[in-house]
Formats: sequence, C-alpha cells, structure tokens
Amino acid sequence: GTMKPMLEAAVDDLTEAIAGMRADTRLKPVRPDGTAEYQEFPDAFVRRGLGNEGLGRWQAAVEDYTSAIDLWGGVGNDYRRGEFSEGGRLGVNPFVLNFRGNALSRLSRFDEAATDYYVASAQFGAIGEEEGFRTSLA
Repeated sequence: GTMKPMLEAAVDDLTEAIAGMRADTRLKPVRPDGTAEYQEFPDAFVRRGLGNEGLGRWQAAVEDYTSAIDLWGGVGNDYRRGEFSEGGRLGVNPFVLNFRGNALSRLSRFDEAATDYYVASAQFGAIGEEEGFRTSLA
C-alpha cells in the first residue's frame, strides 16, 4: 500500500534529524549523566520506533524505544506529569514502555515484554491514567 513508502520516508527523516541533533555543537542533546538535554531528542527515537514498528522492523523499534527510555533516565525513572524544564526530567513515558513491550512480544521475547508491561501499568496507575493502565494489563 501507500503507507510503506511514507513510513520509510519518515524513518529516514527521523534518522537524519537524530544525526543532526547529535552533531549540534551549540547544544549537546545528551547530558553528562546520559539523560536528554531536551525532550525532542528522545521523542525523535520514539517516533522513529513507531515508524519501524509500522514497517514490521521489530528489532529496530525495540532499539529506538530503548534509546528513548535510556535518555529519560532508564526504566526506574518514573514518569511524572509536568513540563520538561531546565535540568528537569519527566521520566520514562509509560506509553513507550507499552510500545516496546509490543515490539518485544513480536520478537517472542515475552519475559522482557512482561516486565515492560508491568512497569508501565504501575506508572499508569500512579499517575491516574486509567486507559493506559487497562491497555498495559490487556
């Protein structure tokens, strides 16, 4: 169909954007502690992961989601509602843990997927995101 070329173009554009952010000498996208300096950097990995998922590139999607999760401070850095402020971190977006769990399931890596679903459900419950909570338990 018509989606495949659009998804491939999106993945290519996001790969270029990620490279551009990495090459920026004015503002490094990663802090010394390994977390993102600005939220657009991990967001680009999430978006590329979704594109890879749409193309059935499950391992590439897992790698992109893992990059975003690492840039947010790792699975243990709980998500909190709020703004990504100077020096602040929002933590791991539980929706992205769900996305990674789905991609891991497609790779038959069920134990890893279950862990992501579990952590996502705990975070959804903590922030009162009922729909996400139910989705991660499904």
